[in-house]
Amino acid sequence: MSLVSLAPTLLELVGLPPVKVHDGQSLCPLLQNPAREWPHSALTFLDLPGSYGLSTEHWRYIRYAGGGEELYDIQTDPYEWHNLATKKAHRGTLEQMRAMGPKEFAPLKQPAVRNLPALEWRKLKAGEAAPPSRPDGNPFNVVFVNSSDREVKLFWIDRDGGRKLYGSIAPGGKQRQQTRPGAIWMITDVKEGRNQPLGYFRVEDRAARAVVPGH
Repeated sequence: MSLVSLAPTLLELVGLPPVKVHDGQSLCPLLQNPAREWPHSALTFLDLPGSYGLSTEHWRYIRYAGGGEELYDIQTDPYEWHNLATKKAHRGTLEQMRAMGPKEFAPLKQPAVRNLPALEWRKLKAGEAAPPSRPDGNPFNVVFVNSSDREVKLFWIDRDGGRKLYGSIAPGGKQRQQTRPGAIWMITDVKEGRNQPLGYFRVEDRAARAVVPGH
C-alpha cells in the first residue's frame, strides 16, 4: 500500500467512478476483508528515471538507474540491514520482484528555478572568512543566480577552509552546480580586478536556488 492508493480508495468510497490517470489500486477490498489475498505491490519512484522501490507483504526490492539492486526480507529484517540481492538462495525472489517493476519511465524534468527553495544569503564583513564545508550525504544540484549588476566568482570552501574556484557568473546569469548537504559556497566580487568576499551559502538537504543579492 502507498499514498497513490488514497485517491482511488476515496473515489470508490464516495461512489464516484475511477480516474484512468491514477496508478494506485483502491484499498476498499482490503477494508472489507483485511485477510484477503492482495497481489498488488507498492511502488515508489526515486530521483532518477529507472530508479524505484517495490514493496510486497514479504519483500522490499530497490532498483537503481545504474543497475544496482537491493532485496530485503522485511518480515525478518524490517529495518533493511541485510541486502539479499547477491544471495543465490534468493535468486528466484529477485527475478520475481524484477518482473513486477515498471518497464518504462518518463524523462527527468528539472523543476523551474523559481520553484526551488531559497538558501539563506550570509553576508561577510570585511576581513571575515567563510566557514569550512562539512559535506555529508548524497549530491544534488543547486542553482546559483547572480541578481547583482556585476560579475561574481563562485568558490567552494573545502574542509580546511581553503577555496576552489568553480567559475564566474555574469550579471543576471545562472550556474547549476552539483553539491552536497553541508557544503559552503562563497561569492566574491571581481569588479576592477578585485576578489573581495561578499558572502556565502550553506547547502541544506535538498535542491535549491542560491540568489546573490544586488549590491
